[in-house]
Amino acid sequence: MQLRLSYSSDVLPAISGFARLLANHFKYDYVAGLWKGTLTSDLLWYVKPQAKDRFPRPRPRDSFAPSWSWASIEMTQNIKHVKPEKQYTVRASDLPLREAIVEISCEPESPINPFGILKDAYLKFSGRLYTWYIRRFCRKAHSEMSRKTPRALKDLHVTRPNHGGIPSTAVNDF
Repeated sequence: MQLRLSYSSDVLPAISGFARLLANHFKYDYVAGLWKGTLTSDLLWYVKPQAKDRFPRPRPRDSFAPSWSWASIEMTQNIKHVKPEKQYTVRASDLPLREAIVEISCEPESPINPFGILKDAYLKFSGRLYTWYIRRFCRKAHSEMSRKTPRALKDLHVTRPNHGGIPSTAVNDF
């Protein structure tokens, strides 16, 4: 049997053998392409649109992975991982995910291969919901404003693809 990672339904079965080896070696619990012990940072993935695409493509309907796993995305897309300590806009201390994760469950289709196709999976969070305000801004205005803004005010910067790398939105907690 030959599997291709270009098909969403093949992703978890294709990496299952390697995942089993890693799980045995590192003694980590495996959850839909991620590791339970490092789940808080493993969840920080995103799709970087290719130059020809303005936005990431929709999730494939034939995916057997939950939406919170990178394995649910079409494999021809560019999947990136946020490294909180290396990016000045995101710090690990700003991401209290470990305390927010209440429960995680992955039920494999086959009990013989817990690393393959999933029958059911969910991730339950508990936390506060905040009101967010989205506004347009230019880089120069934002840099001037950031000097006047108290550090307690959280800002999330989003760069829109094909927009010259200039952030086009900011999200402020108020």
